[in-house]
Amino acid sequence: MTEFKCTTSSHHYLSRAIVSRVLGLAAFSAMALSNCLFAQQPTSAIAAQAPNATASISGTVVDPHGSVIQGASVSLNNSAGDMLHSVLSGASGDFNFTSLGAETFKLAVTAHGFGAYNSEAIPLSPGQILTVGNVVLPVTSSESVRVSGDPVELAEEQVKIASSQRVFGIIPDFYTSYNWNAPPMQAKQKFKLEIRYMFDPFVLVTVAANAGIDMRNGNWNSFGKGGLGFAKRFGAIYADRATSRLLATAVFPSIFHEDPRYFRRATGTVPSRAWYAITSAVVVRSDKGKRMPGYSRIFAGFASAAIASTYYPTAATSAGQIVADGFINIGDHAATNLVREFLGRKFVTRKGTQQGGLQ
Repeated sequence: MTEFKCTTSSHHYLSRAIVSRVLGLAAFSAMALSNCLFAQQPTSAIAAQAPNATASISGTVVDPHGSVIQGASVSLNNSAGDMLHSVLSGASGDFNFTSLGAETFKLAVTAHGFGAYNSEAIPLSPGQILTVGNVVLPVTSSESVRVSGDPVELAEEQVKIASSQRVFGIIPDFYTSYNWNAPPMQAKQKFKLEIRYMFDPFVLVTVAANAGIDMRNGNWNSFGKGGLGFAKRFGAIYADRATSRLLATAVFPSIFHEDPRYFRRATGTVPSRAWYAITSAVVVRSDKGKRMPGYSRIFAGFASAAIASTYYPTAATSAGQIVADGFINIGDHAATNLVREFLGRKFVTRKGTQQGGLQ
């Protein structure tokens, strides 16, 4: 039986994956902490005004055809028009505001490509559980064109939307879909989106940081020192990442007709959502919208590790190392999915638009 060990190459591979995540999560954590501290004051004030807050308002956001709209921004305002809470509609278009006091509220709902909805005054009695039913968002002229467009046009629009998504406006979030019914990407769009990602400034910065850390720690000494040594390390790390990602998000998905995006579930219990996020590293959505084995991620993880072993100077080419690096690649993807599922949506912005979550 082959014995699998964490070789020097595997250790470096894991270290680079950790550094890339740490750089992104450091910025994410700082902003999240700031947001939470900022949100504490108004929450306390509302609680003080309504010590017996037990009422609730719930409903579902749909389009004129009755199809649910996931990711719509639903705001709960007081009678003066001040926003008290804001949530995003779930995968079933549902929203729910709980722990409310006896007060008069108004709902405001918006979604990309749809007109806005503003409700009449909604008076709540103490302990009242109110279901407003379906909240219908009107279709704008641009949305009508999008719905009736051909598949290539729809896919192009999805790429445009995806490539504008960033966590805090910095970290690219190109491969998370907040639209459960998003049209499938064509092979052309799969390659186009990945190329945009690999030339993103944030990606280049993380690769440079990994190269600098490798040189400081004396890794891959045969690359040398100074500017040339840094350039060689940068090139090797970038090639490693580009090969892995291109195979996983463009080449193999085009061959096996898989969708390379992570479709955020957003609803359900914490364990069920966590299981969905983790298994989505190896079980994906097909271009026809059905769940299927993620051949792309599995094959790409091992194939990229095998390719990397040919240009790292001291890399062993044993089957054990390639398997170990492949599993590290898949595990890294599962961890990324967990962040997408539980943390990402609240802090994701699109170009020119803030996509808020719970305020």
